[in-house]
Amino acid sequence: MSYAREAVRRADVELVLHRWLPPAPRAVIYYVHGTQSHAGWMFETGPALAERGCAVYALDRRGAGLSGGARGDTPSYQHWRDDYLDMLVDVRARHAGLPLLLLGQSMGGAIASSVAIDPRAPHDALLLVAPLLVPPRPSTLWDGKPEAEPVTLPLPDDYYTRDPRYLAFMRDDTLMVRAFTARFQAARAAMTQHTLGLEAPLAKRPAALILPRQDRIIDLAQARELFGFMTGQRGTVIDLPADDHYLEFTPARHLLWHLEAALATYVHS
Repeated sequence: MSYAREAVRRADVELVLHRWLPPAPRAVIYYVHGTQSHAGWMFETGPALAERGCAVYALDRRGAGLSGGARGDTPSYQHWRDDYLDMLVDVRARHAGLPLLLLGQSMGGAIASSVAIDPRAPHDALLLVAPLLVPPRPSTLWDGKPEAEPVTLPLPDDYYTRDPRYLAFMRDDTLMVRAFTARFQAARAAMTQHTLGLEAPLAKRPAALILPRQDRIIDLAQARELFGFMTGQRGTVIDLPADDHYLEFTPARHLLWHLEAALATYVHS
């Protein structure tokens, strides 16, 4: 397995793409990370999926991880969509003929969904893992604040995981995004409104949803309902024996990796 990262130049910002490649990949996974995380959180997931025969790509969102842009900010949700969509097209060209799974984790599930409904998206299937498809209810945190002023998100790290090893990693992670602008929040809301304004927008290609049995960040019942609506009740729902939001940092991570790799390779089987 080899790991590398590369700079991706956009019109207004430079982004960073991470990749984990096995010697002879059987499938491709294009991973969209969540609100506060970045591709660096895949220090186990990337190699684990590569060992299972998957070429894995993860783009640090603008304003997150090693990518450029103001931390926790975006001009619009279309910038997120186009950043990820253009790179997805490039990844497809690198691995023509292999099945390609578009995977969105947490808020990355909302971004991946907005990419998946675009007619230019070349993925074969979509997988949402504990997706935050609807932004949290409007908060007074951003009331009266300039749209580009970051406001710290009061979300405890142990809502992601209660494993001391991963909590220590998060505590020391200087790239973790902990503050967001009102413009960021508005972009999330606009993205959700656009996606849910379409009738069964994800029904044309295979789609699956993976959820923990408990989650203190997302509403599990709501995630199921929205996934059913977006897929026209044609998607597959899988429950894992985990009680925290970030499944990669729970004891269920090994089962998650097996499922992700299996779903990626199953597309063309």
